[in-house]
Amino acid sequence: MYDVVNILSSVGGLNTHRSNIFLLLSEAYNNALDHGVLGLNSEIKKQEDGFFRYYELREAALAKLTDAMIIIDMRYCPDTLSLYFIICDSGRGFSSKQDELAKVNNEFGRGVSLLEEIAEKVTYNASGNQVEMCYKLS
Repeated sequence: MYDVVNILSSVGGLNTHRSNIFLLLSEAYNNALDHGVLGLNSEIKKQEDGFFRYYELREAALAKLTDAMIIIDMRYCPDTLSLYFIICDSGRGFSSKQDELAKVNNEFGRGVSLLEEIAEKVTYNASGNQVEMCYKLS
């Protein structure tokens, strides 16, 4: 993700947005990888040593991974001075109901609220394996 942000930051005027772009892309990508592709459940983090166990499971799942994908689509709209990001994964998806998203976010970290705080708009497809974000540059 760092290389993608470096490329975007080299475009005139985008360097001042580097941190926000990095946060949006890295958070969405990690959600797609951990929960979509690897199927990890954040409930593990509630247990004693849960974060340690979570990352052990993540490492093991990555080592066994053979066939998966995460697609990142980025577009610039000069008319609205906006960047559009779509991150889609090959996982089963999740429920995108706001109350369920809020519960996951409140219990385990910054997740969804961070995306919604930085981006002007964040939407999920019905199956929950794709997030679309609009980030205003103005």
